[in-house]
Amino acid sequence: YTTLTNDAQDIRALMNNRGVIYIEKSEILANDFEESINSVQVFWDASKANGYRDVTKELNFLVDYILDNEIQDVSFIVFNNKIRISEELKVTTAIGKDLRALLNTISYKGVSDYDLISVKDVHAVFLIAANKPAFGTFDLNQNKPVHVIRTNQNPEDLEYFKKLCGY
Repeated sequence: YTTLTNDAQDIRALMNNRGVIYIEKSEILANDFEESINSVQVFWDASKANGYRDVTKELNFLVDYILDNEIQDVSFIVFNNKIRISEELKVTTAIGKDLRALLNTISYKGVSDYDLISVKDVHAVFLIAANKPAFGTFDLNQNKPVHVIRTNQNPEDLEYFKKLCGY
């Protein structure tokens, strides 16, 4: 037996002469297809956290992302066993102050119910939570990037959040 070797150009030539499969080399990079992110939806879990959670650090990261990426619209939902706050915000330089004021009105109690979460037509989704949900499933659109922000390093819940971001 003799081992046959081909490079990508030889394989393309072979495949392009048979059937209907055409593989052409492209100079277009994957980054050329990235859609600009103008609107985000944020789901803030206000359930009672088991373990450490640094709300200030979570909020600072979110605000930095919004300002650095020039996000224009933020749909901000605070939930636990029910929707506590639902606000549509236009982004200004005071977005951090506005979000802090909203979060200062809530108390962290109850359990999280992800069946309450409904993703809108936005460019990206953020979930800020300490633990995986007690009830429900986060029904995601696989075409939207999902970002999870959490300061609780509980390894038991880490796999759950990694799977959410896998979409």
